[in-house]
Amino acid sequence: MNNIDNTPYKGIINNRFIFFEGFTINFIKEDDIRKFFEKYGEVQSICFKYDHHQKLIGSGMIEFKDVTTCQRLLNLSQINYCRRTISLDRVRNPDCWFCLNNTNPSGVKLDEIVYEDEHCYIVLCKGPINPRHVLLIPKIHLPGSSHLSAEINSHLETVKRKVADIYWEKFNELCFFSEMFLGNMTTNVAHLVIHIIPFSQDKFTEFSKALEDTSRDVIENLSKYTILRDEDSLLSYISQKDYYFLFEVSNKIGMREDDFYAYRRLLIIPETKAKTFPRDYGRKVFCEIVGCWGKSDWKQCDTLVWTSDKYRKALREMFSYNDNNLCHYSVFQ
Repeated sequence: MNNIDNTPYKGIINNRFIFFEGFTINFIKEDDIRKFFEKYGEVQSICFKYDHHQKLIGSGMIEFKDVTTCQRLLNLSQINYCRRTISLDRVRNPDCWFCLNNTNPSGVKLDEIVYEDEHCYIVLCKGPINPRHVLLIPKIHLPGSSHLSAEINSHLETVKRKVADIYWEKFNELCFFSEMFLGNMTTNVAHLVIHIIPFSQDKFTEFSKALEDTSRDVIENLSKYTILRDEDSLLSYISQKDYYFLFEVSNKIGMREDDFYAYRRLLIIPETKAKTFPRDYGRKVFCEIVGCWGKSDWKQCDTLVWTSDKYRKALREMFSYNDNNLCHYSVFQ
């Protein structure tokens, strides 16, 4: 185990990223913004923001290859472009529930975190459906996987597989994963959250059948439904402008690298449907399948024994195992 109590990554996002805003010019294009930033250093990736008409609004997130380039711009805090003032800041939102080190009293507390590394953290679900229901959250304040860099998406995929591996080895449990991007989220939840809900392998057959049946009614009203293969990258199927819902189920036949997923289903949601698509759809699907409708609304979930300090400690110890491929940074003494 890599136990580094004073790690510089503690509660802080990867420092190669900057949030920018202020390119408010009608004729500006994505390439114009990219070329402008390339004057300061090599650009790794840029995620742009759009309005509801899919028009570029002049803000977004940029990732530089070199940390020093990023820090130099952050020290400036502002730069000029065509008589516009471009504001620069770290990629986080003080109103967001899921951005660490924020001032929001409803936000994530450090003592609720059971795992943390440079790019992401795992936290107890406030309204857990069952024991070991956790949330995997990138530290970057962006609303969906399509807005993240390939590096962070790959890292999240690695963490998902490690969590599923632990649940399988210790409890013979499979994992139900779900995530979504609906575009019109409020500022306090405009952050990608991946639910990881374990369930008994004995339920696999009925779970997989019910999952297909439950999804059918929703799928019929959507513009695109894709069955992803195990090796497919989600980024190959969605763009920053797509609204989507993704659910995945880990395989019960071991945790082999080339046979990890039993199911991967991607729903591309039209803009007109995104406004009314249930934000807790993943929870509702899972609760319908396992027969616990009372937990489909996280606000209605009672405080359970697995939110106790003793249970949190057990989860932290469970995730704190030796793995040379996935560094672990402890946020606890």
